[in-house]
Amino acid sequence: MMNMGEYARAAVTFEQLAHTAEARDGQRAPYLFFQAGRARMLNNQSAAAMPHLKRGLELLIASGRYSQLYKAGQRIAQELKFRGLEREAREVAALIGASVPAIADMPTERGPDVAMVILPSHCESCGGPIRSPEVEWLDARTAECPYCSCPVRAH
Repeated sequence: MMNMGEYARAAVTFEQLAHTAEARDGQRAPYLFFQAGRARMLNNQSAAAMPHLKRGLELLIASGRYSQLYKAGQRIAQELKFRGLEREAREVAALIGASVPAIADMPTERGPDVAMVILPSHCESCGGPIRSPEVEWLDARTAECPYCSCPVRAH
């Protein structure tokens, strides 16, 4: 649906999946909320997007996944700024700034040199977007899809 530009339908689907995952204490719930928010943004519904984006960030905060929180928050704030949503970008930055420990105190999650490894843009199993700096690396050429946990091999 996202690839076909059916953002309203995609948003509803991601919202349902996100709420179900959250009810089950699923680790993928934050990413499903991010996708629901992104679909709303792409459908020109920024006011409807923000609660989903914030909820995804809050779930990462609650689970202490600070490195993922920082990376996802930076990307979300960047996309909001790109769309001219400066106030919303500041809200996200404030949430991240108040929640992420000092960079020196954050555990390092060094994967392979991202410049050397190129992952597909989408998971072959579920179609979820893959962003190299935000994934969990399984080995030097394989990352884990943040949506379905399937391994994604570099090209």
